[in-house]
Amino acid sequence: MVQIAAEGAQDQLMSKGPWKAIFDRDYAQAIPASSGDLQARLHAEAAVIYRQAALLQAQSIAESFSPEQGRDSDPAQVSYYYELSQVILGKGETVGALSEGPESLVAASKVWAEREGELSMSSLPAVFTLPAVAPGQVPELPESAVVELKELVGDSKMALADPTATLQLAAWHEAAARSASENGDAIADALIAPWRLPFESHLAVEPADLPLEVLFLGTVGSAADLAFLASIGAEGADVPALVKRFSERSMVAAALAPCLSGSAMDPQCVIDAAAGVPAPLLQAMSAMGPASVDHRMYAKGGRASVLRGGSRVALALGDTRGAALLRINALDHSGDAAADPAFLMSQAAWDAGTRNALRAQELLHTQAQVLPGMASVRVSLDVLHLRVSRDAGPAMPMH
Repeated sequence: MVQIAAEGAQDQLMSKGPWKAIFDRDYAQAIPASSGDLQARLHAEAAVIYRQAALLQAQSIAESFSPEQGRDSDPAQVSYYYELSQVILGKGETVGALSEGPESLVAASKVWAEREGELSMSSLPAVFTLPAVAPGQVPELPESAVVELKELVGDSKMALADPTATLQLAAWHEAAARSASENGDAIADALIAPWRLPFESHLAVEPADLPLEVLFLGTVGSAADLAFLASIGAEGADVPALVKRFSERSMVAAALAPCLSGSAMDPQCVIDAAAGVPAPLLQAMSAMGPASVDHRMYAKGGRASVLRGGSRVALALGDTRGAALLRINALDHSGDAAADPAFLMSQAAWDAGTRNALRAQELLHTQAQVLPGMASVRVSLDVLHLRVSRDAGPAMPMH
């Protein structure tokens, strides 16, 4: 944010990419119109969004068809979807890392295909056909990923979408990011690492020098912020030590450091710290060049970044209540340039996991045009919404 505040820096940067489409989070338009490091960034962001979309599908399916929530009328095939949701949520057999590319899902599909006779799943495709990986393209979600199943009681039918197809798109875009430029591997590692799914390996990533086009109009201020977010999610991470170590180079870690006391973090302190972030950012930007109406918008993005980072730290420390509180505060500040599709999709997945299907639907609706296939992603969420609505008691009249 401070670098682009230098006189002429933003104009020069804006002349080299489809920034209107990027600001609008329209990846179907932005990816084909970009090239090099910027294209690698956009493919990596698409890989992140599809990961969170698959997580949303998994949470919706798990909450719809768990042993506690299942119905006698549910089609027999729903057990396939439920078991797959458990894999995605890190509660079932590991099916292979997405980072190996789309082909790594073939082995996983065979596991499900072997259950075909048991569950009468002959109509359910295990691996969906996607075009060969080619940077600059934006493949559609295969129509065959959505199936209509007859319920066991009555004539009703139920539509479900297979998250495997969404996972394949995530892997496709990651592979495209890695091959889009010479820096593709470093860009993909930095942007995707904080958003790995539960069944993937969560590895710490050291800060790398990223070009401005990889950070501009993004939702974090630096490569150090990305590395910090990835590190606190790594297995066996010493979270307080990481906050202290990264506070020298990460704005997010620096803002959170005073809010830590031992292995506990004060959520209200984080909220106050985040509110104090815009002022010094605006001061630093004004010192670099002429004032701009854009500066205030960028500074608001810094506030949202701290809140999101605080939620991650609280969760890593085992404080689920504090993490939830900070999530909701971050959501309140995720507008305009701070509207991060990955965070909003992850929030929808979190809502589905708490059976708040209505807000999850509202959030997904705002992301309908971000990438192809979001309408299909909503199919399984609609099943959860209907199930929650039917379980709700009658409303009390208000007079």
